[in-house]
Amino acid sequence: MRDRPVAITEADLPNKDISLSEDFIRKQEHVVMWLGNALARVMQAGRSVDGDAREGLESLIKTYRTLESGLIYESRPSNPYAADIQEALKQAIDELRKQIPKPISTLVMKERPADFPRPTFRHHRGEFLQTEERVTPGVLSILNPVARLLACVDRACCGGSQQALKGGAFHVTRCATCDGVP
Repeated sequence: MRDRPVAITEADLPNKDISLSEDFIRKQEHVVMWLGNALARVMQAGRSVDGDAREGLESLIKTYRTLESGLIYESRPSNPYAADIQEALKQAIDELRKQIPKPISTLVMKERPADFPRPTFRHHRGEFLQTEERVTPGVLSILNPVARLLACVDRACCGGSQQALKGGAFHVTRCATCDGVP
């Protein structure tokens, strides 16, 4: 009596909202095979039939759906064959999850606020205990005339008052204090 297959129509199929595309199955073939082999092993060991597998899978799906909603509720089938199938598949899923490599994580530093920069200094001969003048981030003035203008603007001596805009391009005339200072 247990071996008699039950006819199922498409209307009787549960979980119609779950659909698996061919592409998904191809990409996750190792997972499908792992779970299929686990299901086949437990069905063969317990001499279960398709109805037992269907009942065990349905209860497993209900359990995972309640977990997704934030509730912890395990739905156990009353059929002992289906309960064995459910338990074996849960163990297979747990084994598979253990095989997934943990993502590599690195500590990420949080950016400092722009209004609170870390003071940076030039060091005498590279010795970090012997600080010289304070430096600010920017482009080397020899590489960019705008950087030279900004360097002059940053200095307290002239405040960049010697800058001029000629012909659509910046032309920097340095003040006497800034003259010759890169």
